[in-house]
Amino acid sequence: MSTTIPIRPNALPKNYPAVPAVYPTALFRLQVEAVQRYLYETELKEILTEAAIPLDVLNVASRRVMLTVAHSAVFMQALQEIIDDDKAVDYGHEAFIRCASMIPRSANIPFIQRTLSSGDRQNNRIRESLAGFNHETGMNVSLKWRDSGEFDLLDDAAQHCYGYIASTPICHIMTGYLEESIFYLLGAKVALAETNCMALGAATCCWHGTFG
Repeated sequence: MSTTIPIRPNALPKNYPAVPAVYPTALFRLQVEAVQRYLYETELKEILTEAAIPLDVLNVASRRVMLTVAHSAVFMQALQEIIDDDKAVDYGHEAFIRCASMIPRSANIPFIQRTLSSGDRQNNRIRESLAGFNHETGMNVSLKWRDSGEFDLLDDAAQHCYGYIASTPICHIMTGYLEESIFYLLGAKVALAETNCMALGAATCCWHGTFG
């Protein structure tokens, strides 16, 4: 079980956008495919119902199901309550792998450990890679280097925490998802630790990254 049980207050906390952003249905369906290794079918249907997501979302031939980050957040938090935090990170890795074919990346993957000394060209390639990732996923991830050669990732899309409050960061699945996405987009294995979260009242969720 997750060590932190977040809550959704009746009134939306002020740091979240008043209207939840659209969540890409095609990506969600692929992420649900990865979920099925972690849950019984009855559990999956229960958390879809809890998130007010039509069960028809499981049928790829069905009409389009409109989802928002509010649906996604409830689904992911319910999933984290069933599996422990380590498995949530593992699931995040698997969820991205399922979605990778939909995410554009540069033909020449920039190896991010080398970008610290290789000038604007590599950094421009990183920004382009993240721009394509953001466009397809509906996220708003930006990367900031630290003088130590480590880095921070910031995102204010709140796809896994929209509407929640908690005492510690709660985007465990997103941590694994972003670790795998950095490897796919930028060619380096990294370890991420979420250091701040919109569920704590922050303006963005933030992860500190180190090279694995």
